[in-house]
Amino acid sequence: MPSLPRILWDVLKGKRVLLVSDYAVANMVFIVEVSLRLAKKNTVYVAYTQPIRLELFHNIASTRRAEDLLEKIILLDSLRDGEIGRPLIVYGVDYAPLDALSSLNNAIVFATAFKAGKLARILRARIAKLKRITGNEYLVEYGYSRFRVIVDPSKGVLPVRESMPSNLARALEELSKAMSEYGPLTYRDAVYVLMGSLKIDKKEAQEILRTLTMKRYIRIEGGYVLLEDYSI
Repeated sequence: MPSLPRILWDVLKGKRVLLVSDYAVANMVFIVEVSLRLAKKNTVYVAYTQPIRLELFHNIASTRRAEDLLEKIILLDSLRDGEIGRPLIVYGVDYAPLDALSSLNNAIVFATAFKAGKLARILRARIAKLKRITGNEYLVEYGYSRFRVIVDPSKGVLPVRESMPSNLARALEELSKAMSEYGPLTYRDAVYVLMGSLKIDKKEAQEILRTLTMKRYIRIEGGYVLLEDYSI
């Protein structure tokens, strides 16, 4: 399996997390990702209060050659099922009856919701918010940190740098080095830094800066290039 973004590490370490986002499929992929991770050690119970694409479990497990873990994931279409056990993962927890949440909150380790409301208090959970940047790349706001992930219906949740094109990763590295050595860079300075360090022409350097801006790795303010502070 791929390396873990921080939010998944915390769940595996026993911290309860509530993922809040408007993106149904992304929420489902997170549910599958957490389920497969936990199933490596325990039988996992996954309850869904709204329709969920069950084929995602098979697609992601198959991509990772981890189909055997599916036998340890028990799917439940209700939170009132008498066979619910621990650890419990819930898709669409904001649609669950409050009395069910009150009786099962100690079993829930991870849940997704479209709206948080009072759920963080009821579940005693940390909130993570998911926002789409572009395509299958998302920004996770979690505690005091922000980090990027790829949410792929066939591969699961990946740290974005595992899928980041090498030219963009190298460009960010060179810009960071230049800023550490020389201080703030004007847009023109940044173009020349990329031209010199990557051995590319002006047009390509400008295109890389446009891409980094679009993907929110950098921003342009007052003619200066500023790096966004994202943890990975």
